Amino acid sequence: MSVSVEILANGKKVPPLAELLGEGLEYGAYGENYVLREAEDDSSVIAFDPACICRGICVETSEDSVTLGLSTVTGASEIRLFYDLVRRACKLLGASVYKREEAIVSAEQTNRFEKEDLNAAADGLRMMAQKLESGEEKNVTLFGALNPVTLDTAHLKAADADPEKFGALLHRLQNVNAYYASPRIYQDPQDGSLVGVYSVPCGARTIFPYAPAAPFYLQEKVDRWIVYIYISDEEYGYVEFADFAAHMEKPDDYDAAHYILELDADTARKIIKEHPAEM
Repeated sequence: MSVSVEILANGKKVPPLAELLGEGLEYGAYGENYVLREAEDDSSVIAFDPACICRGICVETSEDSVTLGLSTVTGASEIRLFYDLVRRACKLLGASVYKREEAIVSAEQTNRFEKEDLNAAADGLRMMAQKLESGEEKNVTLFGALNPVTLDTAHLKAADADPEKFGALLHRLQNVNAYYASPRIYQDPQDGSLVGVYSVPCGARTIFPYAPAAPFYLQEKVDRWIVYIYISDEEYGYVEFADFAAHMEKPDDYDAAHYILELDADTARKIIKEHPAEM
């Protein structure tokens, strides 16, 4: 579930992004695997509050308007932030009305919409929990502000259909100083098969999947999965995903589909030597 708001400039100059966001917020742009990276320009970004990292607010600007997008199954603080940004943009542009979804609404209704979306977030959390509890789905993956997160029944029970608790959960998962390993897909020039590659840099905490998964955009089957282990520019190697995973004992859970590892150089050399793979 999501909601979109468009505020027309009505002949006024749209303020720069820094003025629209105010102080304290950070932003970036999604890479191909929905992992946040530095934005190339300020016309379309994902903004978030580093004090409570939830799912991110899409902010798009043009010469004529400001458009804000919110995933409503998110933390309460992010819903409040979204409508604070709506109020701020309306004030900066002198707008008394804006477009919410397909309807033109009064800016005076903003408080009501905020309450409605807080209730919608609670309803959405209940629906997700019911699907997981019924076995209809094993887990659910959501795009977070910084990276995707995969939640299971235990996560949803802990959130208890409370957007405040859910926001705290999303923040705890994403407020981790670690590299998020996402796959890159290559095609073998000889047989046309697809090879998925996860990179693991030595000495860096890395969020790594228990099982390989193709990127969301890819429809084709990936035929082979390998891990690229980086020690230095002069020292690196490739191993099959299964061989790499077999060496990871008692990992620290990150979410329902990932764990956190930190590979030292000696262990990396041992894995590469014992299980070399061609790329």
